[in-house]
Amino acid sequence: MAQDNIQTFKEVTLLAKESTFATLPTMTGKELIIEADSWDGDQGRTPLEDLDASARGLDAQDMVDGVFEGAAKFKAKLKPYSTQITGSAPATQPALFDLLECVLGGMQVGAGSNISAGTTSQVTTASDAGFAIGQVVGIQGNSDVQIAVVETKPGANVVTFWPNLGSAVTTGVLLNGHNAFVTEDNEKSFSVQHAYPDNAAAQQEYRGCHGKVKLTTNINELVMLDVDVTPAEGQEGSLSLSTAVQTNPLAAGGHAVKNAIVYIQPAATTTRTGYCVEDVSLELDPGMEFYPCHGNTEGKGGVMRVKGRGLAMLKLAIRFDSDKDTEWSARTAQRILYSVPKGTGTAKRHVGFYIPEAVLAKKPKRVKRGGRALMELEYMVKIDSSQSANSIAGSPVVIFAI
Repeated sequence: MAQDNIQTFKEVTLLAKESTFATLPTMTGKELIIEADSWDGDQGRTPLEDLDASARGLDAQDMVDGVFEGAAKFKAKLKPYSTQITGSAPATQPALFDLLECVLGGMQVGAGSNISAGTTSQVTTASDAGFAIGQVVGIQGNSDVQIAVVETKPGANVVTFWPNLGSAVTTGVLLNGHNAFVTEDNEKSFSVQHAYPDNAAAQQEYRGCHGKVKLTTNINELVMLDVDVTPAEGQEGSLSLSTAVQTNPLAAGGHAVKNAIVYIQPAATTTRTGYCVEDVSLELDPGMEFYPCHGNTEGKGGVMRVKGRGLAMLKLAIRFDSDKDTEWSARTAQRILYSVPKGTGTAKRHVGFYIPEAVLAKKPKRVKRGGRALMELEYMVKIDSSQSANSIAGSPVVIFAI
């Protein structure tokens, strides 16, 4: 028996998008920087009883191994690419955004473009080809980076926004960024590998994975993604994974939740009106499942979306606001744009989420907390059904990093 002490705070994680379900790509997985000591993975097989008849009542039979079963979970900071996307998009997409693309279905990122003219509601750029309706962008002026959603592209390289900018930008750069969005027909899968430098036999590999994501954003904490992974198959042991120090392609440091930008207002309200929230939780269950196939990997033929409605829930806690009762009674649709900025001036970066249409799922709940009367809100997310399916404009949720 060979036992070993393993320090779990020393670890490496790799991730790869699969071109063939449950098949690790020939390329080496990309470095995925997860939160230290957040990995929790287990593997096994469904034990099946083998009940041969016996003259002895306590004659237990060995179990027979059934299909592979396993799970993994970890945390990762939501951060943008290492440098602002002012020109061409990154040639290689970082692993974190590969993960979000596979879990949700789509990823929008393109080139940035110089601004030659603008008002509070639009800018004219050298090219609008890198931008899509429904994505969140950064508008870099002389002294700040504002965020907004691309509303229309009416032509002549003009891009219009929601909500209107706080101040017009006539020169600067229209910044691009990674925007993960939900598609109706997602069939993407990914592989994850994990290793501890202390013991080469403690390595794990998961293939044919789908997952769930929860975005957590609490005051005086960092913006985090909690990821739950469900694999089709995997293996453990000495897998020859590199445990060299990894290079993070994302921006240095996390985004501390402070000075957040929160807009909760109807689409027709274009003036920026900040709203005070105390707690925020966005949970996404993309509704992905394996479909069975006797002749394929562990009885699984691949992954597909098996439910497409009610896939996300946004929960907020706010100070008492009787207008929310009216909003519930009228089922008033809101647009919600939430961002946590980092940095100052033209170097400012943003991470957060955008929901094009949110409606209260139930009557606001009155609660007491710390001697104060609060309201707890639950919003169901909806789509703009006039937009094309499987496009960012037709997605009920967008997670962005600019």
